[in-house]
Amino acid sequence: MTPEQLSLYADCASCVGLCCRALYFSRLDGFPQDKPVGVACRNLCEDYRCRIHATLKQKGMKGCLGYDCIGAGQAAVKKGVSHDADLFAVYLKLFPLHQMLWYLCEAVQMEETISFHKQLHEHLQTIQTVCAQPWQELLTCDSEKLHKQTSELLKQTIAQKKLRQYFHSDHLIGKRLSKRKLRNADFTMKALIAADLSCCDLQGTCFLGSDLRDCNLSASDLRSCFFLTQMQINSAIGNAQTRLPKHLLHPTHWL
Repeated sequence: MTPEQLSLYADCASCVGLCCRALYFSRLDGFPQDKPVGVACRNLCEDYRCRIHATLKQKGMKGCLGYDCIGAGQAAVKKGVSHDADLFAVYLKLFPLHQMLWYLCEAVQMEETISFHKQLHEHLQTIQTVCAQPWQELLTCDSEKLHKQTSELLKQTIAQKKLRQYFHSDHLIGKRLSKRKLRNADFTMKALIAADLSCCDLQGTCFLGSDLRDCNLSASDLRSCFFLTQMQINSAIGNAQTRLPKHLLHPTHWL
C-alpha cells in the first residue's frame, strides 16, 4: 500500500463529524432522520462521536454504515478553516477529489497501464497538488475538468483489461447469481442492488461505479477485483469468508 493510499482511509478521530453535519440525510436511505445540509444529526455528541454507533446495524441505519469519506474529513479539518459553512464547502470539494485519487492510485500500480504510467502519475500529482492548496484556492479549482480527465484515464485503464460482458443489461437488481464463475466481469456502472453474488468467483472484476447496496457478497472471492471502494463494500452484505483486495477492510457489521 502506498503513502498516497494511506491518506485516503477515513480517520474519524481526527475529524469533527463532518459526514454527520455537512450532508443531506434521508430516512429512506437508511439515516436516522430527514435533515438538510449543514445541520447536525441528532445523534452527534458534543465530542463529534455518534451516540448510537454501537447499535447502527440493529437500528437499520444502512446509510450510516455504508458511508465512507475516503479521508476527506480529516483532510478538510487540517485546512484550519474557522467557519462551519466554509469547512463544509471544503469537505464537499475534497470528497470527489479523493475519489479520483483512490482510483488513480490503483490504476498506476497495474502492469497493464505501464504504457501510460507517466500520464497517470502526472495526473495523480496534479490532483494531490490541488488538494494541498490553501482552502480558499481549493474551492476555486475546476473539479469538473479534473473529473473528465480522470474518467478518460480510467476508461483507458479498463480497456487494457481483458474483461467479459456476462450481462448486457446495466440493471441487475435482485438477480440471483450465486455460485457463478464471473472472473474478469465488467460491472462498470451496473446496478447490483440486492443481487445475490454469494459464493462467486469475482477475481479480476471491475466494479467502477457499481451500486452494491445490499448486494450479497458472502463467501465470494474479490481479491483481485479493481476500482472497488470501501463505501461500496460497506453498503454490501458479506461475511468473514468474503475475500477482499488487501487495501479494503472487512466492515465490522459483517462480522
